[in-house]
Amino acid sequence: MITVAIHRLLRRMLPSDFRREHGDAMEEVFLEAIRSARGLRGALALLAHEAVDLLSTGRALRRERRRHGAGFVAQAAERRRTGGAGR
Repeated sequence: MITVAIHRLLRRMLPSDFRREHGDAMEEVFLEAIRSARGLRGALALLAHEAVDLLSTGRALRRERRRHGAGFVAQAAERRRTGGAGR
């Protein structure tokens, strides 16, 4: 499926250690979402949304790494995932 291949390429915007830890789960969630998408338009909209999300997440994780070191990448990802809860 071309959308899955594109999603895999887009995930390369994320730090490699983050991809190793979360890549399989991210792909499973994407596959479920793409199966639920309605037609080509729905699939393209989902892919566009994912592209924006992966780009912003990748930038945020790299910014945190530069600012605080590699150990903070997982914590930054968790804050993004939970909407900043637990600060």
